[in-house]
Amino acid sequence: LGATWRHSPDQLSLELKTPNATRYGAIEPALLELRGGRVWMLVRDRQGRLFQTFSTDGGEHWPALAPSPFISSDSPATLLRLRDGKILLLTNACQNWTNPRSYAMGGREVLHAALSADEGKTWHGFREILTEPVAETRGDRGTAYASAAQNTAGKIVVVSGQGEGKRAIFAFDPRWLEETETRDDLATGPAMWTAFGGSALRVENSSLLIALKAGAPCGASWNFPSADSGELSFRLRLPPGVTSLRLALTDHFSRIDDTAAAEHAVFSFLPEATAARERTIRLRWRDVTAITGELEWAVDAHPATRVAVRHPAQFGLNYLRIEFRASSDAGAVSISLLTQRRL
Repeated sequence: LGATWRHSPDQLSLELKTPNATRYGAIEPALLELRGGRVWMLVRDRQGRLFQTFSTDGGEHWPALAPSPFISSDSPATLLRLRDGKILLLTNACQNWTNPRSYAMGGREVLHAALSADEGKTWHGFREILTEPVAETRGDRGTAYASAAQNTAGKIVVVSGQGEGKRAIFAFDPRWLEETETRDDLATGPAMWTAFGGSALRVENSSLLIALKAGAPCGASWNFPSADSGELSFRLRLPPGVTSLRLALTDHFSRIDDTAAAEHAVFSFLPEATAARERTIRLRWRDVTAITGELEWAVDAHPATRVAVRHPAQFGLNYLRIEFRASSDAGAVSISLLTQRRL
């Protein structure tokens, strides 16, 4: 009970497989005791995911570290056992495919939360709970290094963030992570959207407007509750000046100026990018955690097009990514009536 301590004889390490300006490797572990007595350790590393190991004797001995299923930049995780027995995970599921050696080996612009009711076998949520202010700053920054506790009302209170003026304290209901559907009426502005490295966002007449910016990546990402099978629909209007358009569905966050992000998405496709009347986009996916997963996408009443998964998702899809290029700075892409549900 803390009166005496002894070192484990085991030493855990990972090879520094990727080049980086820092020498950090396997550091900053998070630990949680599971039912049955095993102790679970999640370890920060710079290979694009968290590593893990399990001790079966209360922490005396530890097998070698192995990759976990959790996508992560070079950032630590947080684990918390809730009073109802569920497990809360906080992590930066961020990647930068164009520049893997970017800050924190993928970025810390977004902090995600997920919930497990079966001792970590399955997970729900992977929803954004904190985003960094869009303004770029030098030095240590981001949304990482979260500390969490459950208050008497059952809410999760989180303190997180790095850098001057970027620390935050907030609370959320863990039941929000288990929602099976969501919609965005944009009543609170673009709160569910992120556009790091892209163009400005604003809301007018219940529509999200993504400004055109000639010669630069434009777009935004919308986060929703993760789903292995699900459907999503929205209304889309393109102004003159849009020269290309790509839509993607994926299981992690990447900045809009990450020009290789769509290639690493679970699905990506190119609908027609000509300016026209407002159109309805319908997306339906199934079994995306398997190699046989498939997406059907359709515009208005046209027949659906089928797309196979590029790679299986870890726990389901939780991001819609819209990216485009423009030939002028005039106008904005308009998005409205977003709805999503798990099937």
